[in-house]
Amino acid sequence: MSTANQEPDSASGQHRLRAWQRAGIFGLAYYLCALLARYLSVPDTGYVTFWLPPGVYFAALLLSEPAEWGWSIAAICAANLLFDLPAGKSLKLTLCLTLCFCFANTLAATTGAWLTRRFTGGRITLASFREYAALLGSGAVGASLSATVGTAALILFHQPATFGSAWATWWSGDMMAISMVTPFVLVMWPGSPRGTRPLDNWRAIGEVALMLCLLAGGLWYILLDQHGILSPNKSVLMLPVLWAGIRFGPRGAASMTVLLGLLIAWFTIHHPMGITLADLKSGAPMFVLDTAIIYASMAGMIPAIVLRERDRTLAKLRESEDRFNLAILGTSDGLWDWDIFSGKIFFAPRFLELVGYAGCAEEEFPRIRATVLDHMHPEDRDRAVKAMESHLDRRVPYDAEYRLQTRSGEYRWFRSRGQAVWDEIGRAVRMAGSIRDITKAKQAERALQESEEKFSRAFGASPNGICISEVETGRLMEVNEAYCELYGYRREEVVGRSSVELGIFKTPEVRKHFVRTLTECGSVRDLEMATYRSDGQMRLVTVSAEPIQLGASPCIVSVIHDITERKRTEEQFRQAQRMDAIGQLAGGIAHDFNNMLAVIQMQTSMMLTDLELEEHAKEDLRNIMAAAEKSANLTRQLLTFSRQSVPRTENLDLVEVISAVIKLLRRVLGENISLETRFASSLPLVKADPGMIEQVIMNLSINARDAMPRGGRLEVDLDACEIDAARAEQHSAVPGTFVRLLISDTGCGIPRDQVSRIFEPFFTTKKVGEGTGLGLATAFGIVQQHRGWIEVDSEVGRGTAFTVYLPALEAGAVASGPAVATQKVRGGNERILLVEDDATVRELTRHVLEKYGYVVREATTPEEALQVRDGDGDAVDLLVTDIIMPGEMNGRELADELTGRQPGLKVMYVSGYSHEVLDHRLRIEQRRGFLQKPFTALQLASSVRRCLDGEQG
Repeated sequence: MSTANQEPDSASGQHRLRAWQRAGIFGLAYYLCALLARYLSVPDTGYVTFWLPPGVYFAALLLSEPAEWGWSIAAICAANLLFDLPAGKSLKLTLCLTLCFCFANTLAATTGAWLTRRFTGGRITLASFREYAALLGSGAVGASLSATVGTAALILFHQPATFGSAWATWWSGDMMAISMVTPFVLVMWPGSPRGTRPLDNWRAIGEVALMLCLLAGGLWYILLDQHGILSPNKSVLMLPVLWAGIRFGPRGAASMTVLLGLLIAWFTIHHPMGITLADLKSGAPMFVLDTAIIYASMAGMIPAIVLRERDRTLAKLRESEDRFNLAILGTSDGLWDWDIFSGKIFFAPRFLELVGYAGCAEEEFPRIRATVLDHMHPEDRDRAVKAMESHLDRRVPYDAEYRLQTRSGEYRWFRSRGQAVWDEIGRAVRMAGSIRDITKAKQAERALQESEEKFSRAFGASPNGICISEVETGRLMEVNEAYCELYGYRREEVVGRSSVELGIFKTPEVRKHFVRTLTECGSVRDLEMATYRSDGQMRLVTVSAEPIQLGASPCIVSVIHDITERKRTEEQFRQAQRMDAIGQLAGGIAHDFNNMLAVIQMQTSMMLTDLELEEHAKEDLRNIMAAAEKSANLTRQLLTFSRQSVPRTENLDLVEVISAVIKLLRRVLGENISLETRFASSLPLVKADPGMIEQVIMNLSINARDAMPRGGRLEVDLDACEIDAARAEQHSAVPGTFVRLLISDTGCGIPRDQVSRIFEPFFTTKKVGEGTGLGLATAFGIVQQHRGWIEVDSEVGRGTAFTVYLPALEAGAVASGPAVATQKVRGGNERILLVEDDATVRELTRHVLEKYGYVVREATTPEEALQVRDGDGDAVDLLVTDIIMPGEMNGRELADELTGRQPGLKVMYVSGYSHEVLDHRLRIEQRRGFLQKPFTALQLASSVRRCLDGEQG
């Protein structure tokens, strides 16, 4: 009997065992039931009259999935064979009968199980009367098939039986087993339904004891007083089964049925009470006995299952009522129910609580519709009444929002919804609904509207571009004016299209990368991206984005900040830093190179003074001197580039300068560009630095070459012109004669809006990596240093012309040429202190000075020079010192220190930098001599002599 009142939860119990393990259990149960049936059979004959195994077989298949039936069938057939072999008959007959019986039992069990699962939709748990009826009906069909096959086998093998009586006995035996054993196995299997009350107290135990006493009394009455089980008055035996079913449910009924059946069978077989062996073999008493057990089983199981279904229904009803009551108590809505005919309204306690009248008398808040209308805000009353009438008359769904005045006098917002009930003629007779306080939602809605208005203002007024786009499609839903200005579109051209479609993103992959970054990080802050305007111009921007939800569409709000100009400025700054670093490097190289050139020039010039040298040797030395002079010019250009030198102007013939540059230009321009030159005759000279003028010509020519990628024509014209006072004043120049240099090309030209900016440093119309923006700016600066100017005339598609104006020298000026030192320089016997950190330059300088008769004391550093001066004791006539030297002191500080100790000391500075640059950096006194490296021995001796004689070096 049951010991708990729980409902079956699932079939989890059966799945704790594997299919073959359950099959083994069912096979063993089948074999044990068969042994029990043999025990209850007719003594000394082996004739089984009370066959229980079909019930086990049927239950085994019901508790297994159809895919697992093979295991159970194999196990049970093996148990059947094991049971029949020791029956005492011939082996051949036993095997044949066993196979026939196995087939009959399998046919009955599989057919019954399949039909039961078909009607119940799956595993049967006897949880409803429908399942029990399906079990009995399917079992009856299966038993009919088994009886037919089994009876036919008995007659086929000449077993002493008639078909009708044998079929009835077989069917009733199988049906008895199915009705008694199968329910017992099903309800006792783990996961099956349990009884309504457990055996958890003495009262339940007492009831069980009374049931057993009633069962024993019934058996006593039937077996002794009524002379056997065949007595027609057997209803008293059903009373304990009925009681067990009503009191303890399906398990109680099944348990009591099995106990009753076993007791009846045992008493009937072992105490036949007038039933002969022939009667038992005929099967007639067993048919009566089996049907009695079937009725007893049904008498217990049917009320047990029905009562159990009732209890379940009542439990669900109580649970539903509890949930409804709990929902009413726990809801935040106020319920109302309006009887339209009487006009009265029922207000739930929560309704009265919402309007502040909880616990008040009905006179204070009458339960009629007019009360609600009286408390309604005048501005909302007509709208609410119309919504109610539309629902009652036209059955439009009723959903209205209005304000009600609470007991405290405050108006609060409520949302009211309801549903009317109409009678058979279409009149509304009743309406029920609820109200919900939405004051906070209204306040939040109003705050949201204010926030949206603020957002809209900020959205429109923001100087940054803002857009809202869909995540999936990229379709732009809204943009501000700054966004349209940034990309050159009108708002109606943008909204509804994607950024890829507009060309703002070049490829879909760019936007996919952006969306993937946003998805992975949750938000994006200052992501640098390259975007493009409607005219194809690239704009570098930083994008900050957040995901938002607009309705059902996930969207992205993006703030776009244009950093193109900032990036350009940063790049210009970095370029300036690079140029400054290159300039520092170039200046250092030029300074060191000047030291080496000084050695070459001094040594060469000294050798040229040797009269014993042959003429061809002197010619070689002059070539060396010329090469050294050209190298010196190169270092001066490097110093000029690094802004460590000022222009070294000469009287130049621009025709000669340009002619020299033309040779290099032809190689630079390429074969697809023709170069034409036109020079006027008898041009005046200009005062200019030749290296810088060459740089101007090269920069303008290279700029023209880049404007003609497919080839063209470059013209270089040179002539003279007169500039009047008005025009000269426009360029802060002096009126007079100017030499005009015109460099024109047939290239792509410059847009008019960019012509005014082409001379700005770092401004370029070329692509990234194709130009620095310094060429034209450098040319402009050089021309300005020479007191001239540049004019530009350009037209897109026609070409560009640059005109350089340089002031001309007066007529009669002579062009500068290389100086040839042929004059004699007077030496002397003065004492000279030479300070030079370069050992080679120092030794050669000392050698030259000593050759001219001077007494030379040398030092490597200023500190060493001070020691030499103090240790010598004699006064020094001249200090010859390099200015830039390693250590804590430089040449100027050394000169100041020595002149402080020895007033009147002559000083001559030597340096690879120009006097102007050094004077700007170190404030060199004008009365001190200066000699710039590299220099020849003659220049050194001349400068020293002039300093000693009181002249500047």
